[in-house]
Amino acid sequence: MSFEKFKLKATLLLALTKINFKLPTDVQNASIPFLLENGNVFIKSSTGSGKTAAFLLPILNKINTESEKIQSLIMTPTRELAVQIYDQLKIFSQEMKSLSTALLIGGVSYNPQLEQLKNAQIIVGTPGRVTDLLSQNKFDLNNVETLVLDEVDEILKYGFKKDIDIVFGAIPKYCQIGLFSATKNKRIDELMKEQIREFKILELNNELKVNSQIENKYIFVKNLDKYKTLIHVIDQLESRKTIIFVNTKLESFNVYNYLIKNNIAAEVINGDKTQFARLSAVNNFKSGKVKVLVATDVVGRGFDVKDIDLVINFELSDDNEDFVHRIGRTGRHDNFGTSVTFIKNATALYKLNEITQEFNIIVKEYFLS
Repeated sequence: MSFEKFKLKATLLLALTKINFKLPTDVQNASIPFLLENGNVFIKSSTGSGKTAAFLLPILNKINTESEKIQSLIMTPTRELAVQIYDQLKIFSQEMKSLSTALLIGGVSYNPQLEQLKNAQIIVGTPGRVTDLLSQNKFDLNNVETLVLDEVDEILKYGFKKDIDIVFGAIPKYCQIGLFSATKNKRIDELMKEQIREFKILELNNELKVNSQIENKYIFVKNLDKYKTLIHVIDQLESRKTIIFVNTKLESFNVYNYLIKNNIAAEVINGDKTQFARLSAVNNFKSGKVKVLVATDVVGRGFDVKDIDLVINFELSDDNEDFVHRIGRTGRHDNFGTSVTFIKNATALYKLNEITQEFNIIVKEYFLS
């Protein structure tokens, strides 16, 4: 069945046709009808299942473009994800000529955002910047009809609970709440108990699955120079686009500087970089100006760039699910990809085995030629 069954506005259906959106995913089939009816909902669905369209389409269908009031607020844990959702919002609303939107994220100037807020009907933003401007009375949420927290597990994990509480205190009691997440945990349960009186739980794609189009490898680096090994792996696998994941901001700079010294065009992205620098890095990577992006887990989830054919875990992630989200940056859009994980000792190898058993991943040892 096509999107027409949801009885969306003609402008939305036209936009979907133009971008070749034909058949709804499972999460869209389950979510869109419920969200169109203004129910509060928690939706657990794996990354890459189509959650963004699942909440954007109902929001756009219900928006009153003749009103200058803010009617919907969408919040995400990271700036990159906010930008990605905002871009999707623009694509889906391309036929809604009178729609006004605002993107509120940190690390960039206030002035353009304040200008956008003047007539905004939909806001996409990160918790810090949203509550910052809210506390300055630059806008209000008195007329918001829909609040969406995307990747709510990550929002709470990153310590934005106070910001979320501020937002809940500023929206009307009748406001529809949509929580989207790849996982469900105690923090989310507590948030729903505190802030949402009635809600429905929809759990789809409950098992976090690894794309079968990814060939996963590991390399034992205990007696090797990790940095030199990194260069060898990049050279041997001859990837078009590579993401190198590290666990700390310091290590991200160390790896980045080593790559630059060895004449490998790269960018680095972490929480210390300004938003302008982060956007510039992402754009250079997307366009192919640089082939390598060094990153912390700030881009581990929800980051969607075409043609990434190699993911390198320079360090094994602390969280098992983060490992799956990291390698899931490749093997997307019907393409094949490779992941290579650096293992420094027996403890790390044991942890990798634990991950492979939990998520049914086949990982083969990789040897440098």
